[in-house]
Amino acid sequence: PAGTYRAVAVAPRDLSLRAVGPEEVARAGKALLRSDVDLLYEELRQPSPSPEAPKAPDASCSPEGSRPAEAAVVLGCALPPAAYVTMAVRELTKGQAVVKESHA
Repeated sequence: PAGTYRAVAVAPRDLSLRAVGPEEVARAGKALLRSDVDLLYEELRQPSPSPEAPKAPDASCSPEGSRPAEAAVVLGCALPPAAYVTMAVRELTKGQAVVKESHA
């Protein structure tokens, strides 16, 4: 048969968990992990030779009071292509999940 198939379940490799206290979360002042969007904004903030180049949003675009007041858990793992960690995070947090991907 032609084509590719996605596994129903996969075991993550190099699983790591790190608890981050409220003080460290507040000190970070931004996401604990940089997402693809963060990396793109970082590129846009670099000086550009063209005056028509798009500009990245500044801090004034963030909603008021968006700084975290709670602790966090940073989960790291390696998954094969086309596998996603979202469902595992939802199970761990019982549905209250904010997932930021980091392609380090």
